Amino acid sequence: GFMDLIKKAGGWLKKKGPALIKAALQE
Repeated sequence: GFMDLIKKAGGWLKKKGPALIKAALQE
């Protein structure tokens, strides 16, 4: 349910977060 979505979002952010931050800083 809802908690599963939060867990998935958290896992995705852990994977993608650093790359997104790097991309944002480089702009």
